[in-house]
Amino acid sequence: MKIKNIRGWSAMLTVALLTVFIFTACAEKEDPFVPPPPPKEITVDAVGTIYAGQTGHNQITIQWDKPKSADSSWFAGYEVVLTTPGAGGISDTFPIPKNQNWFDATELNVATTYNFRVTALGNSVLEEGKIIRSTQSAPVAWSLATLYTTPLRVYTRNTSGTTGGSGFQISTDPPRDRTVQQVASWEIALGSNDTLIIGSALSVRDSIYKNATGAITHNALITAPLDFDTKVLTDMVRDTDLAHSSLVYSNKIINLQTDPIATAAKDGIVFYAKVNNHYARIIVLKNGNAGNGFLHSSGNTHYVELLVSYQTRQNIPFAKPSL
Repeated sequence: MKIKNIRGWSAMLTVALLTVFIFTACAEKEDPFVPPPPPKEITVDAVGTIYAGQTGHNQITIQWDKPKSADSSWFAGYEVVLTTPGAGGISDTFPIPKNQNWFDATELNVATTYNFRVTALGNSVLEEGKIIRSTQSAPVAWSLATLYTTPLRVYTRNTSGTTGGSGFQISTDPPRDRTVQQVASWEIALGSNDTLIIGSALSVRDSIYKNATGAITHNALITAPLDFDTKVLTDMVRDTDLAHSSLVYSNKIINLQTDPIATAAKDGIVFYAKVNNHYARIIVLKNGNAGNGFLHSSGNTHYVELLVSYQTRQNIPFAKPSL
């Protein structure tokens, strides 16, 4: 009996050990150890459109649309690079925190065009202290305009001959009104009380000031009124530079009595002017007294009031004072 029991137990033990060996071998074969994959490096999206504008007499502000990755935990902020063209140009880099999508460039010169680029930054997840940069944004350029915020008066013709009325010259620093004897300097001018037009010196001289003499050396090209009712130069937001293809300049006359935008305005109308490749942004102020339209009066004289932002340099199309 003892011999049979020993043999039986021995056989059972052999089967058990063989089962464990086979199970373990199969488990190792079916479920081998696989190390986790390394973390993937981040990708920093580029910023969106950059907008620029003048926010002070010597200050330009840019702002930009944030990238999609701006809300990520590893997002680090931005880098603004400011440059000026030419061999003697400057190049400065400014760090911007992650919660700020704007930058003020100060102590600038009115005769210089400034170029801005913005790069988004992220902290590497693979190498501590390493900064990942996005592709650079498309650059934006801007230049300081000269602001003339005290209203300038341009008078209508109210007497016969060559003594009444005046024109307006914007290519001087500062801009100024010119008498009818100075018609050669006219760049913006007004018609009679009945028609009250604003347009180029040439068109006004030929149609209204029959007796005015002198060669026209400047001829203002103006746009139609913009659909923007304002009396403050800094009101307009994100409008383009004044050389943009969407803006059409011509010897157009704006009739302040019949133009739909002018008649609907409560505060004032905006238009752009181009004079010998000098650009200007002009607001014609509405008279606050009901029924008087744009015409202001002082005794027997009648005039309109203009606010002006303009470029003293040629071919600099940034006569816009603010974002």
